Amino acid sequence: MPKTFDDSKYFEKVFDSNKIDKTTYKKMKSAFKLAHDVRKFEIELFWKRGTYFWAFILGSFTAYFVTFDKILGKQRFCYSSLMAFSPLAKSVLLILACLIFIFCLSWVFVNKGSKFWQKNWEAHIDVMEDIFSGKIYKTILNTKTDVFSDKAWKKDAYDYSVTKITTVSSIILMTLSFCLSIFHAILFFTSFFNDSWFHELNGIVLLSIGIFIILCFFYASLKLSECKGNLDESKKEEKWRQRS
Repeated sequence: MPKTFDDSKYFEKVFDSNKIDKTTYKKMKSAFKLAHDVRKFEIELFWKRGTYFWAFILGSFTAYFVTFDKILGKQRFCYSSLMAFSPLAKSVLLILACLIFIFCLSWVFVNKGSKFWQKNWEAHIDVMEDIFSGKIYKTILNTKTDVFSDKAWKKDAYDYSVTKITTVSSIILMTLSFCLSIFHAILFFTSFFNDSWFHELNGIVLLSIGIFIILCFFYASLKLSECKGNLDESKKEEKWRQRS
């Protein structure tokens, strides 16, 4: 057992000591176990919170589409039909679209908060595990070897970060819900303007939203492919590497 700490500033903050005596060692052992337990608890909460928000998001989307279908009725879905909606119908759809956006935005913040606390406890484990369990937590298989692949069409495993993918997915959904809110805000304001120039402006804005959504999908595909658990700088022939 080492007599002093490598990261003395960390241990001074946590244990009020830069040397290992019996009292400090007992505190460290309890802290190491607590860090593992809380990390597991945070991961469990991450998925529970995700399920919780998915229920709200799915419910709000269902309410939106049911309401939209009732308002549209037997009319053909086109620009003129949307513009012909009553001010009340447009305001109801705008409220539902904004509600969807609020839930999606909240989900993004919850995911980012959950990821922070998970990384917080992982950082504690990284510092203390060298003393109690060696480097087993921070030493993982090297994904640069031939038995792993980051290609989506291959069945081989890879160290993609599930929480990062979930967070990126929530950002995509938030962006799309924001576009939906802007779309219905435009529809709502057409109730107060009948000038032809305003309708032409609507067409330009709606076209811009469509292009933006397409770009979002391209951006999303790139970001999802980058959701790897850790940067890999190891040589290809090495089986093991250290987590970054």
